[in-house]
Amino acid sequence: MAEWAQLRAAPTTRTHLERGVWYQVRTQATDGLIGVVGPNAVELDLDSNLVRVIDREPDMVTRVQEVEFHAVRPGEPSPGLSYYGVCPRGHWIQDLPATAREARCGQCNRVYRVEDEEPG
Repeated sequence: MAEWAQLRAAPTTRTHLERGVWYQVRTQATDGLIGVVGPNAVELDLDSNLVRVIDREPDMVTRVQEVEFHAVRPGEPSPGLSYYGVCPRGHWIQDLPATAREARCGQCNRVYRVEDEEPG
């Protein structure tokens, strides 16, 4: 049975992996490192604390909070939170509402349940 790993919501690390995307696990070492197949089929080793691992093929859209820098002048309101989704196949879904329970992936042409990314 294949295992899949997803980055936890945390400050960006230099892994070249995207938040919300599931990566297939290749190895799990006793020292806490997990080897995943990243972009261009390159295996990357990650600390197990940085990822969420499941033992089934992913089947939900992951809602990810967008993290953008917004300059806010004194007296101006902060911009609201915005989210995007990533389907189980790694396709992006823009402007996913914070309360959406389901989302349609335009590339898969499928509707998936929505889950929030796991905090780090």
